[in-house]
Amino acid sequence: GAELDGVAEDRGTTPIMDAAAAGLVDLIRIMIDMGAEMDHASRDGQTAVTLAVGNGHDEAAIALIKGGADVDIKDMLGMSARKYATLYNQESILKAIDTLQ
Repeated sequence: GAELDGVAEDRGTTPIMDAAAAGLVDLIRIMIDMGAEMDHASRDGQTAVTLAVGNGHDEAAIALIKGGADVDIKDMLGMSARKYATLYNQESILKAIDTLQ
């Protein structure tokens, strides 16, 4: 079977990171319930929540935030999910951050 927290050799991403980048909310919720590591960083320092925010998947980002993802982990550019959400004016994500943290 597939590893819940297996890391892709080429990108350094995990299954939950790939689901976040694609906006697969139901899959993200299942993986969170199964105990997936949410704060693993890829080779460029991005986490699942950073990928969800950066790809405009608000609902996926909010699911990760509700699941306990750290929105302040910085990538190689020194940006975090919180900073990207502010930069892109993603109000629903910012509201979730303020409400849950």
